Amino acid sequence: MEPVEINAGTCYLRAFRADDRLDDRPALVKAFSDPAMRRFVRAYRIETIDEAGDYIATRARGWKLNQRASWAIAEPTTGFLLGG
Repeated sequence: MEPVEINAGTCYLRAFRADDRLDDRPALVKAFSDPAMRRFVRAYRIETIDEAGDYIATRARGWKLNQRASWAIAEPTTGFLLGG
């Protein structure tokens, strides 16, 4: 299954990305450094850019194998990651 994008004007859902146009890795490292995030999301630890890249690759594999669909919540006009 290919990732699906949903743009409802105020909300834009897309696959996590790490490419020449959008790179979610720094935002993921920052998000996972928040104590509240660590408290509620215990399955993953993302402390480095490489770990963020692995997280994105795992999400992409889930789409490809039809095992998992996950979306990044992004700003609708720029595509910058807001959450996930």
